[in-house]
Amino acid sequence: MAKVKPHYVKTCGACLEEFTTHKAKASRCPVCISENRKVTYRRCFECNVSFMITAPDDLNCGTCVEELGLEDQSQLSPEQRERFEVEEKRRLFVQKRDRLLEWLTQRDKARRTANLQPNQQNLTHLGLL
Repeated sequence: MAKVKPHYVKTCGACLEEFTTHKAKASRCPVCISENRKVTYRRCFECNVSFMITAPDDLNCGTCVEELGLEDQSQLSPEQRERFEVEEKRRLFVQKRDRLLEWLTQRDKARRTANLQPNQQNLTHLGLL
């Protein structure tokens, strides 16, 4: 007599669609397995542990959602929201700084090549003037 395998309703980690399977540890649907799509993981905003996302806007792992008393993985606690805003401001500052440094480097390089004499290099940096 053949054993009846239990069926599990799972959410695919690659396409985020629901599918049924008899494998308890399945994380991808058969279509994503055949197309070799990868499972999307994200780091938890609170505990920095990697977890498989079940929706595109998930920010916290299931454990932290329960500990913080949040209704959904996409919500942020007030402390997390404040930290998120600070990190976003810092990221934008670093991005602006890098663009400015790149522009200054290009400008400095252009001036140096324009001022070079045939037998002499101009070693004066713009920041020293």
